Amino acid sequence: MTNAAETFAELDAQYVPSQAIEKVARALINRHDRFRPLDELRIVYLERLGEPAGEGEGMLAKCMKATGPWPDVAHVDLVIWIWSDVWKRLSPTQREALTAHELCHPFITEKGTLKLLKHDLEEFSWVARHYGPWLADVAIFERQLREFQDEHAGSNVVDMKRPRHKAPRVEM
Repeated sequence: MTNAAETFAELDAQYVPSQAIEKVARALINRHDRFRPLDELRIVYLERLGEPAGEGEGMLAKCMKATGPWPDVAHVDLVIWIWSDVWKRLSPTQREALTAHELCHPFITEKGTLKLLKHDLEEFSWVARHYGPWLADVAIFERQLREFQDEHAGSNVVDMKRPRHKAPRVEM
């Protein structure tokens, strides 16, 4: 593991370097053209000890730009952390999907500036159930899911979220 990972881990004992996450990420970076530009970045992969609780219950992982002095002091551009309890409960395919999700956030502009991308889709399942793909991004997402289902049998689904409140179930 790199000095940068050790530096970040020493700052807060709730984070530890993770060779397992790094191995999955390196494989994804090498396998997919979308991730190839990330090969130029100094990325630290950490496990956050414990499990999600409180405000961030739905957050399984996080991709963060190293800002301020950290790029110079710790020689790191990006930090990706995943809850250790979440990582342990995921199958290898789910671990790869979660790591790929985090690797989709960083983007290097034409000028070489590192930016973090927001998610492609933001929608409530209730709205999707009642109105279907009413926005272009929802329709694109639906099409991608259909293509995946056509190509792969079985399910990769893991339910890690614990809703803060129960939404009423409405039958159509």
